[in-house]
Amino acid sequence: MRNLVSIFALAVLIVTSLTSCFDPEPGELIARCFLNDRERSCVVMVYGSNGKQIQEVSTDSNGVGYIEALVPDTYTLKFKDISGNMYPAVATVKLVSGASLPVNIELNNEDGMPNS
Repeated sequence: MRNLVSIFALAVLIVTSLTSCFDPEPGELIARCFLNDRERSCVVMVYGSNGKQIQEVSTDSNGVGYIEALVPDTYTLKFKDISGNMYPAVATVKLVSGASLPVNIELNNEDGMPNS
């Protein structure tokens, strides 16, 4: 019986060690921007949980921007127009491994909540 417990404990240790060796799968955020309920082109600035800007993406004419190759983390999104004027909207989203997370944001939304 003691050998069986030892083998089980060893198996658990091996599985745990192997699982920690795998990198989390990258994910993406799909930002869709609106101004007064109409699609709006803008620039999306992406900040990691450490507060540093890691990406900046321009949306297309439909207000859609893809922010790809992101590791699982909590991200803060800030928005500006093509002239560099900041919108009041700020979105905070949590991305998990391998996810493709849509984030719909009203650019004049001052409470900072995404409409996802």
